[in-house]
This record gives sequence, C-alpha cells and structure tokens, in this order.
Amino acid sequence: MAFRERDNAVTCTTKTAPSTTDRSARSVFVGNISYEVGEEQLKQVFSQVGAVVHLRLVHDRDTGKPKGYGFCEYNDSQTAESAIRNLNGFELNGRPLRVDSAAGGDRSADEVQQLQAAFAAQQQEYLQQQAQESPYGPETEAEKAPEAISRSVASLPPEQMFELMKQMKQCVHNNPNEAKNLLMNNPQLAYALLQAQVVMRIIDPQVAIAMLHRETPAISQPFHQHQQQQTFPDTSAPVPMPSVPQPIFPGGMPQMAPSAVASVPVSFARAPAGPTVARAPSPQGADPELSPDDQQQAQLLMQVLQLSEEQIALLPPDDRRKVIELRNQLRSSV
Repeated sequence: MAFRERDNAVTCTTKTAPSTTDRSARSVFVGNISYEVGEEQLKQVFSQVGAVVHLRLVHDRDTGKPKGYGFCEYNDSQTAESAIRNLNGFELNGRPLRVDSAAGGDRSADEVQQLQAAFAAQQQEYLQQQAQESPYGPETEAEKAPEAISRSVASLPPEQMFELMKQMKQCVHNNPNEAKNLLMNNPQLAYALLQAQVVMRIIDPQVAIAMLHRETPAISQPFHQHQQQQTFPDTSAPVPMPSVPQPIFPGGMPQMAPSAVASVPVSFARAPAGPTVARAPSPQGADPELSPDDQQQAQLLMQVLQLSEEQIALLPPDDRRKVIELRNQLRSSV
C-alpha cells in the first residue's frame, strides 16, 4: 500500500524505541469488525503499518461470540498513530473499520463494557424523552421525527450500537412484557432499534420496510400509504387498506368539492334526479357494472366507512378531520 514507504522510518525507529512506552499510547481501538473476521486476518491488515505486538478481539464471556471490536498493540505510539491515520475507514469484509486511540486500551473488557453500557443507557434515556411527544403531533415536528431518529442512530459508533442491541436483547429475554410495553409506549425507540439493525446489516432493508407496514387484524394494507402523493404528512401510522394504483382524490382529499363528488362511484353518490337509480352495493362491495377503476375506488371508500375509531385516532389531526368529514358525507350519501 502507498503508506508503507511513508511509514518505513516509523518502523525503523521501533527497534530503538524505549521499552517503557505507555501501553495505551501504543495501542489502538478497532471497531465495526465483521463477525466473520478472525484475529489472524485482522493482524495481517494492521501489520501493513508496522509490527503488531499483540492483537485481541473481545468476545462475550457467556456465548464466546465476538463482540465486533478489539485492540491492537504496536511497539511504539508513532506506529499506533500511523494505523489511525491510514487504517481508519479501511474496508474489511464489506465493513469500514473504525480505528481510534485506545484511550485506556489497557483496560479490561469489563471496563470497556461498562463504559459502553453507560453510553447506551444515556442514549435510551434520550430516545425515551423524545418518545414522550406523540409522533402524530404538529405536522412540522412529525415529518422530521424519522429523520431525527436516523441521524441519532447514524451518530452512534458501531460498537456502542452493538452494545445497545445487546442490552435490548437481554431486556427482551429477561423481561419480555416490560420490553413489549417499553417499545409500544415509545415508538421512536422501536424505530431506532429497527434502524440500527438495518445499519448493522442484521436485517435486510426490504424486511424492515415490510415490518413498518405490517398488516393489522382489521384491514389489509396501509390506507395512509395511498395518500402520500397528496397533502397528507408522511409519518402517520399505517392503517392498512386495499392497494389502489392512483390517488382517488386529487389535491389531497378536498372537502368534497364538486370535482371530488364527481369522482365518487355512482353506488356511493346521491341518486340522480333522472330515471337512472343507483344500485345498492353488493355484500362484496363491488358493482359488476362499474369499471375496474370505479370498483377500486368503491372498495377504498367502503374501507373508509369501516375504519374503527381507534384507527382514525392514530391519524394526524388534519388527516383525521378530513377522514371524519368524508365518512359523514359518504354516510349521508348512501
């Protein structure tokens, strides 16, 4: 590599460096290590900047599995500094290594775990404080909530992110009911944990998206998802509804303006004054004389009528008001 020649002088001084060099100054912390990487493979990488005196990966005492970080010791502090400059961000097995000063690299693994646990606890406390505000509050705040959570998760060092996941796993194992209540009462924390699993490549992003839009027992696909091309905010709770390829109400579901009324299928509109009389919808909610587009619109409108009060309450205030107005007008038109 290009830095070999640049660091030759550093390597040469290693032979004459005093043996009393502080161990912590000679060591570097290595984080974001892929669990498939072994000590020998890692040692080969860090030997590129100088002779490695000792390298160890930290393992879980109970399971024996690697924890994703470790420490590398060199003969002198200059070589350690060279490793930080040249190997920080080095990609190994698809993951960029995080190389930094050990800053107490001679501490025991237990001490390192305690420090990381303290940070993770602070992060959880922060997420819980943020979760006290409903994500369906003011539109400006609700729209920024996912982005803010993503930034907070991205700012976590990989090893602390791993420790956070480990603590949550222990919480679920030891107190499943408490963990369930914690996540249900703090949706921001649940979203942050899901985001962390995507960042750590524990789950596939498509799986995460599917989890965010899981079906509820009442209906089958997000109703609010079909309004995202309109004026509704992007952060309301998904209320599943049938899939509709195009928005039904242009302009964000206006308050039943004439154009909107005209778009409602005949089976949901007021009966015209002429000889034609609207047929009552069949139990399946689809009129065989309607076009496919009208049938889909009819199904969506039926689902709006069938939304429970709990599901409507989950919508943002503006959305909730529009849905209630639409329900009232549809019921008076049937």
